[in-house]
Amino acid sequence: MAIYDLTQYRQLADSSSAEDRQRAALIKKTLAQLPEKEQAVLEWFYINRNHGRADRIKLQAALNMENSVLYRFKDTALLHYYTALVCVLHSAE
Repeated sequence: MAIYDLTQYRQLADSSSAEDRQRAALIKKTLAQLPEKEQAVLEWFYINRNHGRADRIKLQAALNMENSVLYRFKDTALLHYYTALVCVLHSAE
């Protein structure tokens, strides 16, 4: 669910459905719990997905990471996102 919601963030945020906008707000709140680099990587891979190889190279340069390191960092950021999501959901109870 979390990866799918990340990929659908823009549509959820722009939806006329209050439930969809709540899900978008939850995604935004969860992302805000992460360090800026992790937010940027998750947004690049899952939210703003219209990129090519040249854009990935720019991202690597901006983060000072090789390709394999970038993909491992993405996986770590996703794990941190899941953990933050659980914390945000738990704090809402």
